[in-house]
Amino acid sequence: MHKTTDEILCLLDQLYRFYRNSPLNRSMLKRACEALDIKPFQAPSRVGGTRWIGHTHKALDVMWKIYPALLQQLGECQTNGHNRDVQAKAKAFLKKLKDNHFILTAAMLTDTILHLKPLSSC
Repeated sequence: MHKTTDEILCLLDQLYRFYRNSPLNRSMLKRACEALDIKPFQAPSRVGGTRWIGHTHKALDVMWKIYPALLQQLGECQTNGHNRDVQAKAKAFLKKLKDNHFILTAAMLTDTILHLKPLSSC
């Protein structure tokens, strides 16, 4: 797999854990989604599993749906996070999510996975 693809999958997994393991982060993301009128609320989804293509598609789809809320919440979290570890993680996530190369590669991966998904269910 390409290095950048691995980075995308790694970030998706880290975002999943960031929000899964912290009810505070999850509720802040939910509030950001509500403020931006993103409905229904979906937290970042798990990437791994036995159905790699299906799980990756769902994780990418959720990321794109809540992308503005992620940027808003992580921006707030990097300055007003409840501890330095959370602030550092939010800053790193935000830097990656705003990177043009990351965005383009994630968009291409989304399109590729979308076309592979019907083949994987055969």
